Amino acid sequence: MALLIFNQFYQNGPTAIEVATKNLLGYITTAPSQADALYQTNRDILAFSCKHPEAIDFSLLVFHGMANLLPSIVTNHYGPGETAARKGLAWFLREQVRSFDATLEPTDIGEQRDWDYEGTEYANMVFRRDEVTSKLNSVVQSVIDLQSKRRETVIAWAVQGRAQALDVTKVGEGEDAWLPIFFQGMLDPASNGQGVMPPWSKADYIAACVGLRAGAKSYLEGYPAEKREGKLQSWKERLSEFLLEGDQAAEDQNMKFRDGDFLVKFHTAVSLFVLFSIVS
Repeated sequence: MALLIFNQFYQNGPTAIEVATKNLLGYITTAPSQADALYQTNRDILAFSCKHPEAIDFSLLVFHGMANLLPSIVTNHYGPGETAARKGLAWFLREQVRSFDATLEPTDIGEQRDWDYEGTEYANMVFRRDEVTSKLNSVVQSVIDLQSKRRETVIAWAVQGRAQALDVTKVGEGEDAWLPIFFQGMLDPASNGQGVMPPWSKADYIAACVGLRAGAKSYLEGYPAEKREGKLQSWKERLSEFLLEGDQAAEDQNMKFRDGDFLVKFHTAVSLFVLFSIVS
């Protein structure tokens, strides 16, 4: 139902936020299971954002307005009313921001990279010649499906960043902010801040860049004032390494991830442009 509400009103722009908010509030408060309705709304925000990434803010602001009005009689295991809505969304988004795992998408065409893959693009597929020659339609569809999953990863990071920037909900703050922890893992593939480093992929790196750009200033504001400039400079320095390649790339275990791919360079440059605009 939330998805229907977002789709119905988003084209009317900011003026429709209030009426969409009232519709969403009515849906949740009258649902047979209000907790389930809240959870489905979280899923619908992501589904809507994947279809209309230009309107991510619209869906989040509608949710924001609904949370402000949600009566305490509406509860889930995160708490009552506004707390139920905001904490529920925070934990949902926390689950979405994770490394892309192509092996979760079973297919009888091609092979997924295994967990021990050490190349520069884990989120990819490998096909045999006989598959390409005899099952071309299926091969093409599997590539398109994988691209869709990779895109969903990017959108999930963007939604979390915008939720942070719009103060809709916060998935941790400062040193505990979830998205920057994973972002740090993309910049330093030796560790993602949790003691475990899954296979590095450009899909994850691009998602991390997009997510950070979506809420970089808000994330920095979560750090104590005396730490903000240091964190900002750290991001800039580590990002800059991905503009280099070949003999210029740092001679360390992560050199192979800086292979000169243009999309990596592009998202690096745009992210640095955003960080340069921040006055900590």
